[in-house]
Amino acid sequence: MNWFRKHLNLTFLFAWLVSNVLVYIGYVVIPDAGDITWVSMFVLAGIISLGTEVWYLLQKRRSLFYLFLNLLNWIGFIILLSLENKGVQIEENKPGRIAPEQAIIPCKGCQTVMSYEKEFRRFVCPKCNKIKLVEDVDLTKPVSTATA
Repeated sequence: MNWFRKHLNLTFLFAWLVSNVLVYIGYVVIPDAGDITWVSMFVLAGIISLGTEVWYLLQKRRSLFYLFLNLLNWIGFIILLSLENKGVQIEENKPGRIAPEQAIIPCKGCQTVMSYEKEFRRFVCPKCNKIKLVEDVDLTKPVSTATA
């Protein structure tokens, strides 16, 4: 799931391709198999396409009114792919900013060095279990003097 969040445009493109392949299969390959088969392929393609598009817009923190761009077909698809994320962008590789893994953050309560948990983006004190989020720590100071 993390890969999909990092590569939103590729996820959206792959889902669009899968839904178009399903429409092609339902319309061209198996039209004589019966009404239920090709209708179910169209419904499945619509669920995949719209479900992925809703998820995509929510991940980019955009309004669901962008769903109306589906009416524009190719132009709407290209506009959706060009949307920027509105979410909070954490710039860890900014010049003058150190990586959280390299920061030495002392705990204010017991003066031990806090350890960094990458999956939760936080620092945790091993003694007193105090927690500090990466966003609350000033990472622009040198490694030896970085404090919270």
